[in-house]
Amino acid sequence: YRNRAQWKVREQKQGGPPQIGYFHAASTALVPIETCPILSPRLEEILNSIRAYLAAGELAPTLREVEAFVDDRDNSALLTLTYAKFPKSPGEVEKLLRGKIPALASLLIQDVNQTKMELLGPGSLTYKVADFAYRVSHLSFFQVNRSLIGEMVKAVTELAGTGALAFDVFAGVGLFSLPLARQFKQVMAAEANPVAARDFRSNVSLPENAVSGTLEIRELDATHFLRRAKQIPDCVVLDPPRAGLDADGAAALGKLGAKRIVYISCDPATLARDLAILIAHNYEISVVSLFDLFPQTFHIETLVQLVIR
Repeated sequence: YRNRAQWKVREQKQGGPPQIGYFHAASTALVPIETCPILSPRLEEILNSIRAYLAAGELAPTLREVEAFVDDRDNSALLTLTYAKFPKSPGEVEKLLRGKIPALASLLIQDVNQTKMELLGPGSLTYKVADFAYRVSHLSFFQVNRSLIGEMVKAVTELAGTGALAFDVFAGVGLFSLPLARQFKQVMAAEANPVAARDFRSNVSLPENAVSGTLEIRELDATHFLRRAKQIPDCVVLDPPRAGLDADGAAALGKLGAKRIVYISCDPATLARDLAILIAHNYEISVVSLFDLFPQTFHIETLVQLVIR
């Protein structure tokens, strides 16, 4: 089900070619893998190709991490290679990879500190959800369950309702903002990642993403955006990372006084913490939905609608 994977690469203490796999839970000990059933077929192919390159000694032993992301059709891929020591010839690395990975659309090579990078290719791919098209770049976040993204977007927008103004906080590339702009006269979005914000602006301009409302993005973190808000929205949609909102951000959201809040969370503990603050600001929980975005794991995506009393 996954459209994205991040694999670690480490040399073997007893010698031999570097191995690729995942870190053991709560450690940096590598667990080498030969197959991963939760990956899309294309990601599985890429994993096999990288492992073959490593076994043949064709990739530098300073390679530390490979991240791959594929489009909705499982045809095109973005690859990000992270090295402890930046390779002397990134062009040769690209030529090598294209020999066994025909799906490679774009390659980003970087060092572990992200102080040196080289992009080989357009830097992004197009991911379609329902009748929207999203440009997603190497360093942008996008939901990983390729089977349930559309269902989750539909559920979020239904709970958001309609009105004059909606806020989309942690907006990313505009996954929720674009459909919201067909239901609200105005959507104001906040995204602190400059790469994702650039993708967002590109997605707003795509002809297939025509909307009836106006869309505006601010490159601000959630707390600053909520504190600076001058208008009271009909709805706030937020999809924070695992850490959730901080206490100041949750308090600012509670004081804002939006009619509805739609909170998407991948961590029940931080969700409970933030909901307690919102309930103390005169909100009540009206809907709770669960999405099993991460089958075969204990992780669950929770969708909560709150309404002001």
